[in-house]
Formats: sequence, structure tokens, C-alpha cells
Amino acid sequence: MFDSQRIAELAAELQEAQTTRKQVEHFSKRFP
Repeated sequence: MFDSQRIAELAAELQEAQTTRKQVEHFSKRFP
């Protein structure tokens, strides 16, 4: 599982993607 630091980074990335309307790569692809 992810540690809280990683979760915070991913959450920030999702927030950024929502703001900029940019798609993010699936997390399951990045972290198999």
C-alpha cells in the first residue's frame, strides 16, 4: 500500500489535473 506521503502526492496530482483539465495516467499502470 502507499504511505501517506505518496497519497498526498497523488491527491495533489489529481487536484492539479482537475484544475487544468489534463488527464492523468492510471495509477494502476504506474504502480503495478
